[in-house]
Amino acid sequence: MTRALVILLMMMVAVPALANARDPDGSRMQAAELKLGKSDSDRLSPPRDAVDWRFFRVKEAGNYTIDVSGKSDSGIKLQLSTATGKSIATESSKGGRASISRKLSPGLYYFAVSATGATEYRVSVR
Repeated sequence: MTRALVILLMMMVAVPALANARDPDGSRMQAAELKLGKSDSDRLSPPRDAVDWRFFRVKEAGNYTIDVSGKSDSGIKLQLSTATGKSIATESSKGGRASISRKLSPGLYYFAVSATGATEYRVSVR
């Protein structure tokens, strides 16, 4: 086999694999933990990376706030749910910012961040 043919065959195998690569935080079951009082940055690139999931642990009942702010005018949607997937609240914003504040009991909570277009964002839970 010639070197060019080997390279072509390698590309034919690698490119579809990259195109179908799974988003590491694209589902509730793949959610990464975000500790209370901390923040994280990420990027959404729809349609392949249309949603990012995180979870946090509440040890004491109280009021908690999730804030997300994007670096574009893309509409951002924030959805909070229980450990079993029951939706608690959803907020949307076209200004690149969304926030949910709720009184929560001890337990595990999940939230999803999505956007109408590609955007970098920062999220925090306090």
